[in-house]
Amino acid sequence: KRLFENGNYKYTLDQAEAITNKDGRIPVQLRFVELRLGNMCNLKCRTCNPASSVKWRREYETLMQNLEFVTTYDNSMASYSWPESKKFWSELLEHRGTLETIYINGGEPTLIKRHWDFLRELIRLDSAKEIKLVYSLNMTVLPSFAVDLWRKFSKVEIRSSLDDIGARNHYIRHPASWFDIEKNMLQLRHHDWLDIYVLQTISAYNFLYLGDLEEWCHEYGFKLTHNYVFEPDFLSPKALPLSLRLQTLEKLRTKLPSRLWNPLNSMYGSEEAPTQKPIQFLKYTQSLDASRNERFAQAFPELHALLTDFT
Repeated sequence: KRLFENGNYKYTLDQAEAITNKDGRIPVQLRFVELRLGNMCNLKCRTCNPASSVKWRREYETLMQNLEFVTTYDNSMASYSWPESKKFWSELLEHRGTLETIYINGGEPTLIKRHWDFLRELIRLDSAKEIKLVYSLNMTVLPSFAVDLWRKFSKVEIRSSLDDIGARNHYIRHPASWFDIEKNMLQLRHHDWLDIYVLQTISAYNFLYLGDLEEWCHEYGFKLTHNYVFEPDFLSPKALPLSLRLQTLEKLRTKLPSRLWNPLNSMYGSEEAPTQKPIQFLKYTQSLDASRNERFAQAFPELHALLTDFT
């Protein structure tokens, strides 16, 4: 991400000196703004937490009580209201003259009504045509007015967070409906001025099945990119036994393009996991299964069978 953004926003020492006052002050000239609009979300993905989804709050309290190895979250910080502040949006609007890109994340941005009002105000002030929007969306919700608003901006990039297909995606990104996701993705596909990507978060859950989402993306012309679970480490692919990772990487070699396979091989093709990590992964999974009335063995039968030695 650092290299990518540095390429997009090249900034030389001469340019920095040119805008720096003699006393060292630098006037604020916002070109790129990343808005993480709180934790209002309609999903509680298994690789997520209360800081990014308010839906997690009660369930995570139970996890913290039952599992000593999970990350502790202060529930007083589990809800964020600043995206509803008129003052914040008014102050951001003052910088519209220099804004080039607004990256809008969440939670789930489509649920944050205030941000839609902000976009309408940029359009009214004739600033939208100079600004690029980049979204991270879970694609379960697509407001009917969204496309009409987006087409007023210079460019719009949609990064769709999908972790697998069908029932497996529903299991990981509970309670996402694959029917709704596919319908919304194919609807956006008809607007060729939209740049649409699929961002798949690689975890211990979907590592064995990565070729399936790549096949789906290829069928419909979506470009697939990868994100990786690092924390908690018991949900990372590194929590899986090395022998299982190596077998999977060999199978994926012919299913994934090299731009996706090479980083996977580099990160997960060596270093045996501590023996407690598969056990922690299974305990965490079983605890959520009990809470959600779901079955890991039903959603991921192959992975479940391969991990039976750790149960």
